[in-house]
Amino acid sequence: MNILTTCVTGQKADQSVEVVWALGTATQGRLHVSVPPNVQDRDTVAELTALHHLLVMLAVFGNDRAGNALYLTVSSGAIRKLMQRRSTKTHLVPYSNFLATRFADASITVEPKAAWLKPRADKRVEVLELDSHSLEDEIVLRPFGRVALTRHALDQFGMRSNSPEAPSETWRAIRLILANRLEEVSIGEELVRGRIERHGVEGRIFYHADSRWNFVIAAAEGQRPRIVTAYNWLRKRR
Repeated sequence: MNILTTCVTGQKADQSVEVVWALGTATQGRLHVSVPPNVQDRDTVAELTALHHLLVMLAVFGNDRAGNALYLTVSSGAIRKLMQRRSTKTHLVPYSNFLATRFADASITVEPKAAWLKPRADKRVEVLELDSHSLEDEIVLRPFGRVALTRHALDQFGMRSNSPEAPSETWRAIRLILANRLEEVSIGEELVRGRIERHGVEGRIFYHADSRWNFVIAAAEGQRPRIVTAYNWLRKRR
């Protein structure tokens, strides 16, 4: 069973936020997360940063672990609402993208106290710095490079599949397709202008011939590229 518990214990003298964590009941540690002072809900952002570090960067449960059979306990009720897309705190949404996509079907509960904390947590202390305005689960799309997956794209892929799956299985299916080299589709200037007018950003389409899936990549100025939608459509060879 994959069980991860996190809890914010307070602010340190250096203004960082301490988040303690535990894998199951045995392995524990402390993360001192530096969050810029102008960020709203610093404690929640710090806990999201800790979750991202453990689940995505360190992959404590493995690189293929998604939300299925994953049990999270967090100290911020806002994180559960963000994960379930019920939060009104829109400024926190970019920091929870990884939870709302790859780990969307994880079980999550809220416990504001760390009664489980043991002295052994002092043996694993790390310092983290939030250096981004979003926390993503990136996927390599060849030949484009690293891209983030939006929840809209995940939902569209699931809805348009012949056999819709849980979010974790949808994430795995997308990652399996993107492990192949995709072909960029050329679109006319008129279509490009139309998309910029509608969405404010130009989209690029990448096509996987074997599965017939098309992935639209877009990036607003100053933001990382994202897969914004996906659709299944056979493109005829010219």
